[in-house]
Amino acid sequence: MALREAAHRIIDHLPEDKIAYVISILKGIEGINISEEEPDQFDLLMIQDAKIDNEETTPLDNLVKELGFSIDELQD
Repeated sequence: MALREAAHRIIDHLPEDKIAYVISILKGIEGINISEEEPDQFDLLMIQDAKIDNEETTPLDNLVKELGFSIDELQD
């Protein structure tokens, strides 16, 4: 029940004008059935490809410079 209690606490602290949004979201997901499935062969291949494609990383500062911006321009 910890997740349900956490959700209640969050809702209890929302301003009244936000509650309608929460109700709308909850109604929208109420009927969704999300089942946990084991990945099939295609899924495993896609996961492996993603791992290979994402071995190389670039720090955000370097990417910003490569694109011709400064980090300050990304603020706000």
